[in-house]
Amino acid sequence: MNSDTAEIVRLCEALTEEKRMEIIGFARFLLTRSDQPEAPSWEALLADPARPPKLEVFHEESAAGDGDVPLKIRRPIFVKR
Repeated sequence: MNSDTAEIVRLCEALTEEKRMEIIGFARFLLTRSDQPEAPSWEALLADPARPPKLEVFHEESAAGDGDVPLKIRRPIFVKR
């Protein structure tokens, strides 16, 4: 382990669980913004026809809500102006 990795580990160990999860999320975000071939782009993730399981469950629960309007997953998220 190099000194940078050791420093990151030391800092993460001093953080709360919640803050460590934020760091992990940010690190994943950075990977999607890099030129590394193993990191999928947001465009590729959003274009994938298979919905992530958690998103599918969320959609089903929102559709079953009392009086709530269900999410329209097929509606475009981004609108060009």
